[in-house]
Amino acid sequence: FVWYGLIFSLIIQDSNEKNLKEKNLCADGWIQATWVDLGCILFNTTTAMDWEESNMFCQEVENGRLVEIRTEEQLDFLQMELNAFDDHEQGHGWWTGGTDIGREGNWIWITSLRDVADFVFYTGRPNGGSRYNCLYLTPSYGYQAGDYDCDRITNFYPICQQLVFE
Repeated sequence: FVWYGLIFSLIIQDSNEKNLKEKNLCADGWIQATWVDLGCILFNTTTAMDWEESNMFCQEVENGRLVEIRTEEQLDFLQMELNAFDDHEQGHGWWTGGTDIGREGNWIWITSLRDVADFVFYTGRPNGGSRYNCLYLTPSYGYQAGDYDCDRITNFYPICQQLVFE
C-alpha cells in the first residue's frame, strides 16, 4: 500500500506541475494578470524611452501595446506590482497607452480609443494643458496617473500589455 500511495502521490504532483505550467499564459519575463483582465504585463526597465518609442517597443518588439487601465482592480494590480518594483527600481515614470494628442482634454487609450476613466488620474490631474499629452504612472502620485511631455525620456519606461484569451 505504501508503494501505491507513493506512486499515486507522484502522479498527482506531476499532474499539478503540468497544470500550473499550462495555466501560465505569459512568456518569460511577463507577469500574468489575467484575473484582472489585463492579460500579460511587461515592465520594461532595460532602456528609458519617450512615449512614442515606448508605444513602438510594445507593438514591434513585444507584440503588444502600451497598457490600458479600464477598471479600479486593474489599477490596484499595477500599483501593487509597481510598489514591489520600488524595492529595486526606484524613481521610474511608467508610460501607459493614455493620450490626449490632437484632442486636448479628451483622454483616450491609444489602441482601443476608449475614454480614460477619472479614477486613473491623481487628484488635480491632468493639468498640463496642450504641453503634456501622455499619461504616465509615477511613485510621486502613489502610481496614479499624471500627464507629461511625450518626449520625456529620462527615467521613463513602458508598461507593455498583451491581451490573452483563455
